[in-house]
Parts: sequence; structure tokens; C-alpha cells
Amino acid sequence: MAATGCSEDLPEDELNRVTKVGQHFGFPYCHQGNFTDREVGWGRSCDRVVKPVALLGPHSAALGMRFYTGRMFPTECRMPSFIARHGSWNKRKKIGGDVVVAKLNRTAP
Repeated sequence: MAATGCSEDLPEDELNRVTKVGQHFGFPYCHQGNFTDREVGWGRSCDRVVKPVALLGPHSAALGMRFYTGRMFPTECRMPSFIARHGSWNKRKKIGGDVVVAKLNRTAP
């Protein structure tokens, strides 16, 4: 999908998983794995970038990520990643300004 501009719902922040050296996740030419940047993405395709494992919401930004390694949670809920998100400032319906949990699996997508 090549986009001609941004909207309140595009682009979304993304969570990427590095599985080998040299992977390209798109920035600054391609966002969220399928959204070509309208200013610097001309002549480039999102087809050749590694797709994100999750989208984190439009116009929000991950501020930090921490892996919980304790044993307080049940076994099936261990090793989550807590992601603090900056809130969106330019949307009518605000998102972010919170902490989301990404439950990770041990295999590459």
C-alpha cells in the first residue's frame, strides 16, 4: 500500500523483532511495514522491508521497553515485555500515555 499522506490513523508505531544482522525495518522510507513515507519514500517499496510483529497505535511512540523476568505471574504469562507509550497529541481520539504488555513467543515470526 503506497500512501499519499498521513491521517489520524497512520502511521502506527511498530514493534520489530531482530532475528539476524542487516535486517531493514523500513525507516525512514517505509512505516509500519506497508506505508510509504510521502516525503522520502518516493521510488521505494515496502515489499523489501521486514514487517513488524505488532503495531502499537497511530501517532503514539514507544518510550521504553522492559522485560519482566520475575516469577510472580503464572508460567504462561512469564517474560512479558512492558512498553511505555507516549500519548498521541494530534488525534481527536487520544491514545497512548500508558503501558501496554506484549506477550512474546520464543520463535521468530
